[in-house]
Amino acid sequence: MVQLERTQLHRVFLVEVEGYTLVVTPRGDAVSFRATDVAGELQTVLELAGSPGINNLVVDLGGSEYFGSTMIGAINQLGNRFRNSGGRIALCNASLQMANVLDIMHLGDVWMTFDSRKIAVRAMKKL
Repeated sequence: MVQLERTQLHRVFLVEVEGYTLVVTPRGDAVSFRATDVAGELQTVLELAGSPGINNLVVDLGGSEYFGSTMIGAINQLGNRFRNSGGRIALCNASLQMANVLDIMHLGDVWMTFDSRKIAVRAMKKL
């Protein structure tokens, strides 16, 4: 995986590229970070959607057992931006608690979900 230069200093959203897929790993819930850091890093990642050579998004939820509404909203924004640019979206590594939250919010119906990052990235290559 390749890390993008403009996201190397990110503390909230780790960002890597695998082929045509952007892999974003939130490092924890938004309450663990300053609001300006969350907003600034989210804006940078949103700008990457639709960039040449970046078509799909995998969000690796393995960075925390639970994400609150602010982080879920940020992930949803990312998903919508990629969907609007014609990309595909997948989630992976959700804890049991987080998987239940995603089901309640019906995000599991909208996005593909996978048990591991490796499987999610591989699935993006095949689609």
